[in-house]
Amino acid sequence: INLPLNVKSDVSNYYVVARKINIDSAVSSLNKNGFAIIDNPFIKDSQSFFGVYNQLNQQGLPMLVTSDFLLYYYQNSLKNIYKDIESSYFYDNLWKVNKQMFEAAYNRFQERQRKLGTHTDSLLEAERLEASYFATSLVLLSPKPTQINDNEDLNDVRRFKPSEAQKYEFVVPAYFTDDVAREVALIQEGKKTIKSPLLLYTKNYTDFKVPDEYTNSAKLRNFYLASRWQSTLFPLNYKDEKCPGCLLDKDDWTINQTAAFLMSEDMSANQSTKNEWAKVYKVMSFFSGLRSGLTYLHYQAARQEIFPDKSADDIFASEAFDNLVKLQIKLKNVPFKASEGAYNNEDIQEKPLIGMRLLQTSYWPDQYIYSHLTYDSVGEHNRSKNNVGKPNYYFSSCYDGKKSLVYRCQGIGFDILGTVTSETPLSNFIKDNTDYRKYSDQRSKLNQEFSAYNQGEWYVNNFWTTLSIIKQFINEKIPTLAYRETMPWKDRQTTAALVGLSSLQLSADEWQVNRSSAGKNLVTTSGDSKFHYIEAQNSLNDELVANTSMVFKALAELGVIQDTDAQFKDLLDKLKTIRDITRQELKGEKLSDNNYQFIVDLLSQYSVSKQGSRSVSVRFTSSDKTKTESIQQTVGPLKLMLVVYEVNGQKVLVIGPVMSYKEE
Repeated sequence: INLPLNVKSDVSNYYVVARKINIDSAVSSLNKNGFAIIDNPFIKDSQSFFGVYNQLNQQGLPMLVTSDFLLYYYQNSLKNIYKDIESSYFYDNLWKVNKQMFEAAYNRFQERQRKLGTHTDSLLEAERLEASYFATSLVLLSPKPTQINDNEDLNDVRRFKPSEAQKYEFVVPAYFTDDVAREVALIQEGKKTIKSPLLLYTKNYTDFKVPDEYTNSAKLRNFYLASRWQSTLFPLNYKDEKCPGCLLDKDDWTINQTAAFLMSEDMSANQSTKNEWAKVYKVMSFFSGLRSGLTYLHYQAARQEIFPDKSADDIFASEAFDNLVKLQIKLKNVPFKASEGAYNNEDIQEKPLIGMRLLQTSYWPDQYIYSHLTYDSVGEHNRSKNNVGKPNYYFSSCYDGKKSLVYRCQGIGFDILGTVTSETPLSNFIKDNTDYRKYSDQRSKLNQEFSAYNQGEWYVNNFWTTLSIIKQFINEKIPTLAYRETMPWKDRQTTAALVGLSSLQLSADEWQVNRSSAGKNLVTTSGDSKFHYIEAQNSLNDELVANTSMVFKALAELGVIQDTDAQFKDLLDKLKTIRDITRQELKGEKLSDNNYQFIVDLLSQYSVSKQGSRSVSVRFTSSDKTKTESIQQTVGPLKLMLVVYEVNGQKVLVIGPVMSYKEE
């Protein structure tokens, strides 16, 4: 279409739409830009995409499938699929691995205990710690009486079936009962910062607070606690003058690190266990993001290099501390990428956090990006002072009275987006909060760094994959669609992209299949149903199909899901159909009745049974760890977007929900 327009005379269904919802406030923008965004006029079901589409459908209004909806549909589908994997495959996998590891550790402990009698040594204590560690995992996973159903009700997925309770039953051997029970009690309570009965260092047990999305299912709840326990740290460094903040003195550290090497030996000895654990690690790393750090593989490799073919007795029964220091020196030099969240062994505050974890803690690379665009990295604001010499304050700024400068103490969502686009939207908010002395240089360096990534690096986890999708979406040019070249449209794209990036860290909406016949009753042979439209783009749809196909194939090859998985197959089939329809639209081809019916069925497929989170807190810490600020990124509420497009020689107005975005 050519701009500007006179929508009241040029658009064939303007008055049809205007009679059903008030669009007076949209007229000016529609005339000038070809699209407009207005507040959502619907009260009922107004907080979910499917709810708004249901309202539009009931009003008989022509529906627009927005990019916002497509990103949401893709992301939320993957989140729900991942939750199913956690409660089924991962739960069972975690149980099997921990059971095998416990039995190996317990047998070793019993054998040495019989050999030593009443005598004890650091190696025996390490063996005891290893067995207790895996016993704790099994207790956390095992069903509690209140989590067990009365019968084998196949429809109750919230609780364990009696047969499952029997399968996953675990009795702690008497020798470990007290310490394991105290450890489990602290984990289940999730409130204290206190010395761990097993690990012998102070631990913050609030890390075990179960998120809401894991509370509806007993398996998910138990899996969450056990997986958090698997990220327990076995510190590489001990407390001395070089590391006063380290967690353990030399004696306790000797026991702790010996246990870590025993665990590494046992994990490495069983190829089946290694394979199963690798599957969990790979999939969790992709969906949740895991920090780059030392694992049992690094520990076992260091041991084999320095003490090849030597037994645990040879290395750890005598001169254990000296031998562990040799291993420590080797492990300190294992390289990890800063962009993957690696801790710095020279940093006095990060040094205590380095060590072996069976499962690394969660980490998204947004923290790496923000660290390069805040505090000393970007310098002071270019407009630090106003006309009377007083400091100017911006959303991203703090004031240092001693140095009389305004510095960037917190980032904004555009910091992430800006690393994959050369354009900067003209909103005053973004301009004001990126106008720092070295911001452009730092942004350019990140842009260059990421542009050098190979294809594999863009698909290592869901953060990079999503950023890759956003990169294609935000940079796509379609010259035939005039409204896409306007600055308001670019700002609208920016909002959609920021929502997509922030949504990575939000819990999923829980969906239920909408079995009502509302969608199927829609007449698709005449009237405004002929005007339904999928927002025209190629890059976004191509990326969604390619990424869904990639993840589907990878999970099937790992054996985590079947290659016939119904949820994945349905998602992929629908995304392919969406892609095909938009290609027809961009070519100006006439859509079929089946195409229009597909759009209606897609938008009425689900209803939201439980809404996920809508806000995420982002922290910004100075390089010296002395200053910390945080912001809230909030996704929503929904608004309505109206777009004019041309079909069969007539200009038509279509409507669909889009997300809003706020930082505070």
